[in-house]
Amino acid sequence: MSVLEELKARVIAGDAKVKPADLANARAADELAVLKAQSDAREAKETAAAEHAAKVAEFLTDYEEFMTTDLDPLREAYAALVVAVADLHTLVEDHRKKQSEIKARAAGLGLHNHPRTGAPMPHHAPVPEDAERWRKQYVNEDYIKLAMEEGKRGFVPSRGKASTHVLHTPERREELRSISSSANLKQVGIEMRDRILNEALSTE
Repeated sequence: MSVLEELKARVIAGDAKVKPADLANARAADELAVLKAQSDAREAKETAAAEHAAKVAEFLTDYEEFMTTDLDPLREAYAALVVAVADLHTLVEDHRKKQSEIKARAAGLGLHNHPRTGAPMPHHAPVPEDAERWRKQYVNEDYIKLAMEEGKRGFVPSRGKASTHVLHTPERREELRSISSSANLKQVGIEMRDRILNEALSTE
């Protein structure tokens, strides 16, 4: 209840001490408070409008910068990736073809057939005595998919650790195997990816 309303209530209740000047002053104070509130609201609205206009201007500046960004680096990187993928795909397919031919010839000679049944054992080494070397030469994965994942994440995670395969260099395999399972794998991957990229760029 405002001061004016309180004074009115006192007059109605029979309080003769309330003077006309008291009512006039209280009424003026109420009117002033209303006007002050309207002034504050106007200032707040103007401030909000100015802040919004500033944010819009900042956005339009950033937007224009983005819209005029040169896409040539992206296009060049994409074109290079297409060539790299084509190269890897061709080399892997050639290797797999030779791999299959070797396995077929070995099977025809009975070199890696089952010792009791004589049935071909396609997943075994063509020359049983040389299984360790065959394992290091055998390609059987989607290496393009693995390369894409490794390029994005720094390495390919598998069961909480980094996976390796035959197309990794011995040094790379050792590096991946040295990653501690207790490490922050996401952060390690980011750092590893950035280092690989920086090293590649520095040699160009």
